[in-house]
Amino acid sequence: MALHAPRKRQYPFMLRLLITLILGIVCASPALANDLGQVSVPMPDGTQGDEVRQVALRQGLQQVIARLTGQTPVDALPGVAQALETPDRWLLRYGYESGQPARLKATFDADALADYLAGQGAPVWSGP
Repeated sequence: MALHAPRKRQYPFMLRLLITLILGIVCASPALANDLGQVSVPMPDGTQGDEVRQVALRQGLQQVIARLTGQTPVDALPGVAQALETPDRWLLRYGYESGQPARLKATFDADALADYLAGQGAPVWSGP
């Protein structure tokens, strides 16, 4: 009669794998949310004046609202006209990127904007 060594359990490996996957998903979620608020808008003729910047910020904010609502055009949605009046209210940071054409890169507060739009009655995609 041959004696067999007991089989090693693979539970610790599977548990480590499961924990790693869960942590990866949790850590990636804020990064995905931040991406919703990031836009890059072409600047006409490479100008960077305040009036041109405001126009570009409004265009960028419209892109973010379209991502949050899944709707285009967004102008008729509740609360959008008011949000577009003051794009700086939702702006976290912005900068310029050289090139042809030059671009305004902006990051908007997608979470605050989604809360505002939902409060106004606009349809907003919800997270997982």
